[in-house]
Amino acid sequence: MGAAACIVGLWLQVVEVWPSGMRLVTYPDLERQGPMAGVFVAWPHPSEAWETGEFFLRLFYNPSYPSDRTRRLREWADSLGLVFFTWSGPEGAALIAEVPWSYKMQALQWLYAVVGSLELGDERLYRWAVHRYYRQAEGLQLSREIALRRRGWKGKPPSYEAVKNYFYAYLRPESLWVGVFGRLTLREKASLRRLWALWRTPTSDSISSEKISQTTPSADTVEENLWAYPIYGSAWVETPSSWPERLAFVEAFLSRWQREAPPLQFRGAFEGRERYSFDVRLDGKSYQYLRRLTHLAARDSAEAQAWQMAYLRRCLRLRGEPARYPDVWIGALLRGDSVALPDTLPDTLWWRGWRVSLRGLWLVQELYALDTLEEETELERPVALSPDTISHFSPFETLWVPPREGAEPPLEVWAAAMQHNLTIRPLLKWVLIGYYQHRRGQASTLRRLHAWRRVLIQQYKLPPQALQVQVRPASPDISPKAIRVICVGS
Repeated sequence: MGAAACIVGLWLQVVEVWPSGMRLVTYPDLERQGPMAGVFVAWPHPSEAWETGEFFLRLFYNPSYPSDRTRRLREWADSLGLVFFTWSGPEGAALIAEVPWSYKMQALQWLYAVVGSLELGDERLYRWAVHRYYRQAEGLQLSREIALRRRGWKGKPPSYEAVKNYFYAYLRPESLWVGVFGRLTLREKASLRRLWALWRTPTSDSISSEKISQTTPSADTVEENLWAYPIYGSAWVETPSSWPERLAFVEAFLSRWQREAPPLQFRGAFEGRERYSFDVRLDGKSYQYLRRLTHLAARDSAEAQAWQMAYLRRCLRLRGEPARYPDVWIGALLRGDSVALPDTLPDTLWWRGWRVSLRGLWLVQELYALDTLEEETELERPVALSPDTISHFSPFETLWVPPREGAEPPLEVWAAAMQHNLTIRPLLKWVLIGYYQHRRGQASTLRRLHAWRRVLIQQYKLPPQALQVQVRPASPDISPKAIRVICVGS
């Protein structure tokens, strides 16, 4: 089964070049492997144009843009049950749509309408896109800001001239790929070939003349808000070059990380030919685990089997919902790769393992006594805690008094501090102490403490044995709503 799937994978793409210069690519092996049909229009660009391409995708279609074109496209998409999204990477960019299988031709016609009617001839659409760009940055989004810095991007929208130059440089007919994650009949291919032969330069914007207000980015920066947040990072890990082993490594890497010290938030994607990038929010235990990871191999047969099953599940998802994984399918297409994914891999692969090489940009709380916005080069050996750090160790304790009625305790901050303490002394324990003024309030106070303990255990992954709860009568010098956290040692 595995060898057969590998052979099929090598011939999975069927590419046809049209007289207009465009290329049609179909994936017959993926026909009806999932509940929805995926279609796309993609084009390559160099890695230095990635930031401009990311912004350019905003101009194609947004249901909230006030124009006749948008209204017509929105009504058409709603009638098809169409889901629209975009993708960009160092290889290129794509417009993607998912629809029920019976509407795949209509979805390709809808994408043609989106590309062929792009309102690039008037600067008002650009000004609106700039406005939306800054709106997404309002408030504090540390992960996004660090990801921009890791890629070396400016974090500002490109100029109108740069956007126009991008369009005329990279969306020429000979650069476009029209794709279907499935098969097409000869009649459907002929219909598409005639349709795309009519593609012309985009027309002028049809929005009514009105001033669109400009906004400026939020003043918040990662350094100014460092004290209030746990660890954030944007990083990439080096992967093998062949697709089966590349996928196997990523599944093993994520499985071990999730088992040992799961991140608080995680978003990852394949990037380029030999990278897997991710934006992540961590507690202290998860961060220390990642810094110390230098080699990855199965510890026993149970873990090897678990990694094999994780690899197979990812393969099934990739084949069942290919439009949801453009970093794999479309990225490989634009690079000229073949995505060959056999169902099974040699057992020796899991036992041999992989060397882990990680690079990234990290925002670390001062609580962890580490530099902020630290650039990782390569993790060749474990990072041990220095004797000075251990000798000056002071366990986390605090007294929290609600600043207002209904305020919740800062559990995220407490969890980060406790996780950091546990990396130094793994057997530490804490007691959450609540107070009551009248006997009838004892039970409700105890329920609240147990609820917060469950959050610390389930959401922030603190070990259950490290947390206890107590209730005590409130003395005159302490608020009955206060919570005290004390460390009782090992």
